[in-house]
Amino acid sequence: MTGLFDAIRQRVTARQAAEAYGLSISRGGRALCPWHDDHKPDLAFYGPRCYCHACHAGGDAVALTAQLHGLTMVEAAQKINADFRLGLNLDASTRPTGPTEAQRRQVQQELDRRRWGVLCEVVREADARLRTLDDDAGKAWDNPAFVRTLEARSRAEMTLDNLWAEVIARGRAG
Repeated sequence: MTGLFDAIRQRVTARQAAEAYGLSISRGGRALCPWHDDHKPDLAFYGPRCYCHACHAGGDAVALTAQLHGLTMVEAAQKINADFRLGLNLDASTRPTGPTEAQRRQVQQELDRRRWGVLCEVVREADARLRTLDDDAGKAWDNPAFVRTLEARSRAEMTLDNLWAEVIARGRAG
């Protein structure tokens, strides 16, 4: 089925599926998001995909169709294939293959690197802010901004420690 999904992605965009299945798209190219109770068009269309700027959900034509009609991804792909008369082979013997263990590890490492980078940036920004807020010696603790910044830095450091422990534990297990 992976081949079916790829073939659909090449032929039908999320916007085309949205229009075909009744989503009203504004002149600005946005629609009400089907992933949450949207009252302001937050779903935007970019190339073959869509993305909601409110709930951060989105995807391709198959994901959007599945959400709109309460279908599984396979059922949504079959619906698009039929409704758009794509004529794609729906041979059920083609089973989706999941990512390999190496691919899963690579994705996890990339996520860990991103989390690490964001947390380090939070610590750096907090340190810079603490230096500016600490100019009045002895009065810093009376400043709520100083205390909030210190708490945010502390949470970021604790999360960094937890992330490091997770990475170490995964390394021992893998």
